[in-house]
Amino acid sequence: MGSNWEAELSEDGARFWRGKRWLMWVAGGLLAALAVAAGIVAVLLHRAEPFVRARIVEELQSRFHARVELDSFHMSLVRGLQAEGRGLRIWPPDHPEDESAATGLAATGADEPLIRLEEFHFRAPLHFVPGKPFHISLVELEGLDVHVPPRSHFEHGETSGADADKSKGGPAGGGGG
Repeated sequence: MGSNWEAELSEDGARFWRGKRWLMWVAGGLLAALAVAAGIVAVLLHRAEPFVRARIVEELQSRFHARVELDSFHMSLVRGLQAEGRGLRIWPPDHPEDESAATGLAATGADEPLIRLEEFHFRAPLHFVPGKPFHISLVELEGLDVHVPPRSHFEHGETSGADADKSKGGPAGGGGG
């Protein structure tokens, strides 16, 4: 008696899907389209990484007026746009007044970057307006190392302490009462 019931149940299931073959084709087609779309997005994201990496390096170079190196950069679209980078180094700025500018090395700390960052992670929303900055709510930094060179490294035009006081409006400026 049990086998008869199982045969009826399997026959009813087969009868249901015979009449609904179009539903199986639509579901299979949607599943295949979704897989193809995910593959295309993954390839586009992978191809966009070098451009975004170059943009990050370019922005940091213009901000710090210095050489910037970024070893690796990767993006993904899991829970919004997620990005991670490794090996970020920002070197001391080169000044044309320095003799060392011809060699591309700063006067102090030439062998050591100003800022070294082992790893960073950030997440940004997927919705944004092109041409306008978007908000990044959280940036995680790991292995941040900052080396501040002596103040004289940044004061190239000033030769003496009196000149520095004049430019800052100090007592040597002659304007006080």
